Amino acid sequence: SKKKDNKPQPTVQQLMNGETEGSLEGFVFDPAVCRRAFEHYDKDKSGYLDAKEIMKLADKLWDTFFPQGPKLSEANKKELVLEIISKTDQD
Repeated sequence: SKKKDNKPQPTVQQLMNGETEGSLEGFVFDPAVCRRAFEHYDKDKSGYLDAKEIMKLADKLWDTFFPQGPKLSEANKKELVLEIISKTDQD
């Protein structure tokens, strides 16, 4: 069984502002890798990521960039997804 950590979970804003552990150091943007990832998470092949698909992507991204960090709660995941959608949705 997983050990429960009684520390309060940081907010998404704290995590995104670097106020807790995690790093993007060494990250290199590769459009081909991004396209493959997009296609992998676009389960319905609509050409868009819906909220459910973004939630799956958010889990993977979080685990990649913050492997030693806290797991995202459902509330923090939803907050992160809404922030992603608000910054990227153009219609």
